[in-house]
Amino acid sequence: MSHEVGECNICFAELSDNCCTLPCGHVADMDCMLRWLAIQSVCPVCKVSASPKDVIRLFARPPVAETCLKKLMDRCVELTEQLNEMKMRCQLQDRLLDKFKNDDEKKRRKRRLRAFVESL
Repeated sequence: MSHEVGECNICFAELSDNCCTLPCGHVADMDCMLRWLAIQSVCPVCKVSASPKDVIRLFARPPVAETCLKKLMDRCVELTEQLNEMKMRCQLQDRLLDKFKNDDEKKRRKRRLRAFVESL
């Protein structure tokens, strides 16, 4: 029977950071393994003789792919926030540009009107 990597061989849930192995190499959550060995004195997978004194605590880190994915997702959120901020800045700049264009157009009209009035 094949299990997913990072899965407890007893309850089939994702392994926590409190996991262990037996000398045969099969891995499970520490709590599951100790409960199993209190009832059965064999490995839950290969049935090799085992006892609680055979349990070896593992100091596992999250899989590299998951860690990398989390970093990439965090970076994506950060970049999305930066993009939204830049879009807002662009909208503000566009409004200011429109205002300056309108002001410039008004000044040109005033000059033309003055020139016209002065020519009379």
